Amino acid sequence: MEYQDQTSSAFKPRGTTKYVRMIIIACCVGFVLQLLADQLLTNVFALSLAGISKLYIWQPLTYIFLHGGAWHLLINMLIFYFVGGEVEYVLGPKRFIKLFLASGIIAGIGWLTISFFTKTYGPCVGASGAVAGILCCFAGMFPDKTITLLLFFILPVTMKARTMALGIIAFSALMMASNAGNVAHSAHLFGALAGYLYGLRIYKNPGLLDSHLYSQPNSNPITSFFSNIRAKIKRSQFKVVPHEEEPPTQQEINRILDKINAQGMKSLTIRERQALRRASDKE
Repeated sequence: MEYQDQTSSAFKPRGTTKYVRMIIIACCVGFVLQLLADQLLTNVFALSLAGISKLYIWQPLTYIFLHGGAWHLLINMLIFYFVGGEVEYVLGPKRFIKLFLASGIIAGIGWLTISFFTKTYGPCVGASGAVAGILCCFAGMFPDKTITLLLFFILPVTMKARTMALGIIAFSALMMASNAGNVAHSAHLFGALAGYLYGLRIYKNPGLLDSHLYSQPNSNPITSFFSNIRAKIKRSQFKVVPHEEEPPTQQEINRILDKINAQGMKSLTIRERQALRRASDKE
């Protein structure tokens, strides 16, 4: 079943959530430590062929929390702040943190592979690959959401999320092939691909989110759902900054409940699941 909610409404940032805040803090702490002992941290915790050859097997994880400068950190954290909250809200905290780390690790392994064949021996640092994974996961789940980007921080450009993700992937591949600049384009590419493919999987199978959005222990899913909707659905184990969204109308709730009766819970789109969740939170 494909996700049929093809609205093209503009994306509005949800705000920070638990793991978005934690990751931003971790990256900032890592940067401060770099200011105090940059060479030591780079040699031991940045990702490099030399480090992997010394069996520093933690590097594909730790390099994510180091950055090449204040500007590098700022750009990554701004992008992460704007889309991370929405992705965490939809996936739930466990899936979200796994996606972030997996995207970063895949990006790092991809960079190592390309570096081996191109004989690039310098270190790689930064959360860019992991952030690209989160950004492109959002695009995969909400392909028709419109996003306005500030090109060069001056020129506003509006496009669909799908277009943005494919543009990031194509640009990263082109830059990687041309070996342009002192940027780990291969890490961006592999991280973006990992996130986008995961987002597409959720888009086509929104029922995968059932275990996050609803509590259905040892009972019929539909019976459990109707019981919980009249009470208050237990929220995931994290607090979300309230998002300025209008609660769904009773007519919309009735339509969704009729759809569940006719087709089952797995027929619901991501937006319909979120509408029911907001309705239960208002009770």
